[in-house]
Order: sequence, then C-alpha cells, then structure tokens
Amino acid sequence: MPNIPCPVPAATTLVSSSRISSLTLNRPADLFASTSTDDGFVTIGTTDPETGAFGESTAELNCSKRPLCALFMDDERTRQSLVLVGSSSGIHIVDAQSGAIFRYLTGKGGATSLYSWLGCMVAAGETRGGVTLWDARVDEPVAHFSTNSLNPKRSVFAVDGSARVLALAGESGMVHLYDIGARKEIVEKKICPTEVKVMSFSPKMRLLLAADVQRLRIVNLSDITVSTFPPPAQNILNLQSVTGMLWDPTTCRFVARGTDKLLRLYRPDDADSEGS
Repeated sequence: MPNIPCPVPAATTLVSSSRISSLTLNRPADLFASTSTDDGFVTIGTTDPETGAFGESTAELNCSKRPLCALFMDDERTRQSLVLVGSSSGIHIVDAQSGAIFRYLTGKGGATSLYSWLGCMVAAGETRGGVTLWDARVDEPVAHFSTNSLNPKRSVFAVDGSARVLALAGESGMVHLYDIGARKEIVEKKICPTEVKVMSFSPKMRLLLAADVQRLRIVNLSDITVSTFPPPAQNILNLQSVTGMLWDPTTCRFVARGTDKLLRLYRPDDADSEGS
C-alpha cells in the first residue's frame, strides 16, 4: 500500500465559546458551518480555501430544536447550497442563504451525525447506535445499518469518498465495514484498544481517521479486498479530548476538534511527502 504522509499541526482556532459538536465545510472549502453543545443555532462562517484557516462567523441559522449536527449539501439539480441540520427527532434541510426549510425527514433515532453524496443521499447516525440511509427527495428511509449491539450507543460512522463503503464503530474498538450498494457487511476488525469515539474518511485514498480516548490514528483502507484491516500507519497524537474530525474536501488537510473548544488544523508533512 502507498505511504501515508504524516500529518503535522498547522493552526489552532476558536470559533465558539462552547464545545463544538459538529463541523462541516462546503464543497469549495470557503465556508464552514458548526453546532455547539450550548447553542440553539447553526453558526456559518468563512474559511480560506488555500490555507484552510478559519475566519469570522458571518451568520446564524436558528432552529426550533437544539441542533446536534450540521452538514453542507449541494443540490445537483438546482445548484443550491443546502445545510442539513440534525436533531433528536430528525433532519431539517435548509437553504444556506435564506434559511428557508425545504424538507423535514423524521427518524426515530434522530440524527447525531450526517454525511451526504450525489446531492440527495444522506446517511444519518442515530442516538440508538445505527445508521439510517435517506434519499432526501422522499420521506421514508431507504436502508438501515446496525452492528446489532446489545448495548446501543450514539453511532460513530464514516462514509468513504466514493460512497461505496460505510464504516460503523462497534464495541471495544471494533469497526464494521459495509458495502453501501449491496447493503451487506464486508469485514470487521479491532483497530483501537478501547471504544472508537470518532471516525472520518479522507476524500481520496480511503484513509480512515479513528480516535479512542487515548490516541488519534490513521488507517489505510485503500484495498478493501483484503480479509483484515492493516494496522494503523500513523499514531498522530496522544490526546484525550478528540471529539471529531473533518477532512478538507479538496486536500489532505483535516481539522480535529476537542473538549477544549479549539479547532486544530493538520496538513501532510511536506518533507515526508517529498520523501515518499
């Protein structure tokens, strides 16, 4: 498998006075949207697509229920920029410019995390441990993924850049890989010594960032035909406060957020990249 450039810290930013519960970038990577544990609105602000640096907050989307997560989605047909807002009862689909609500998707498990592709497909992590797959143009879910755990918790999942593979965290550091199209499990493997708290796939190369309470790791899953996962290629940092990660849509940069309210921007080590 190809070498993975080692990510190094590039910047640290504070965008909210309370702990950030979700963070999303639009496709050009010049806008961000975030939710926090104490606020009843979604914050929208600017970013520098060249450096990845976060700028000022520019708008707030007020919500009838406290937002648990937010995600940018571009409607492929109308070219409108939408914001998906997850709550304990479902998903609001909101126009990013006007704040008008287009559609409301009601789910029993709510939506604590979101991922979308093709301008209409949405994967929503649930409070009860599964992942519901939606077509945003209709009112009913089209599929559901679950590890069938006897002790369901808030789901931790990630979808790869090609929208072929869904990774869902199980118990005691286990991760389950599913074929989204076939709706079946491919393989499962223990990648962390303790429970996986957050995961995120890179937009290219199918690199999986995974964090437990001890470390943030990166695993190369570019070849899913192998019967077992390769070991983590990098232990990026020892940090007990990682609560989420977000890859830049166009580069190998990513942002890690934590309980200390800070956003930490990481980029590939240029020296490492040149030597690989």
